[in-house]
Amino acid sequence: AKVLNAHAVQFAKEKQIAIYARSTFKQGRETIVRKLSPEIITGIQAVVSEKDIIRVRLFGENTLKHFEWALGFLEEEQVHIKELNVTDVDADSLKSKASFIVSPKNVYGWEKIQNRLEEHSGKEIEFDTQLSALSLIGEGLNKSNEILIETIKLLNSNDIKVTGIATTSFRISLLIPKEKIEKSVKVCHKKWVIEAE
Repeated sequence: AKVLNAHAVQFAKEKQIAIYARSTFKQGRETIVRKLSPEIITGIQAVVSEKDIIRVRLFGENTLKHFEWALGFLEEEQVHIKELNVTDVDADSLKSKASFIVSPKNVYGWEKIQNRLEEHSGKEIEFDTQLSALSLIGEGLNKSNEILIETIKLLNSNDIKVTGIATTSFRISLLIPKEKIEKSVKVCHKKWVIEAE
């Protein structure tokens, strides 16, 4: 169902119309797009965190070349990356950038791997090591921007700076200073889980 227009899908859900889409290229079951049935719980179901993460940032005129090399190297070293974001600016390659998250506790020999990345990319790579990840998990979190807006306001009001955001249909992840992660989890759990009951 990759070819379905996002607005058409949203309209169908709001009007309670089911769309049955099947690939014309291969056999298989259809994709069914419809509004969630009443028994499916929507909203935030859990607040989770990961304390020890590293955000790797590449920038400068060689961004894409360095990123492609890093991706291959990390695959060889069996290093899983997440929250990947790559921006290529044709008009001004100095504005190109890439970033991703690594969980070093799950990587054998991370220091050696980080050193190799630094050797290859020089001054065009940085490692943010003082961050943690806070994630809100649930169904339909991004039907509007309301949950994200309220979460940012909540964190700001508790003197917690957000340094990165990534979203999917079932998750909102925010990068938080490591020393504030426990407080972040506590205030978000209170607002979105306890007070929402």
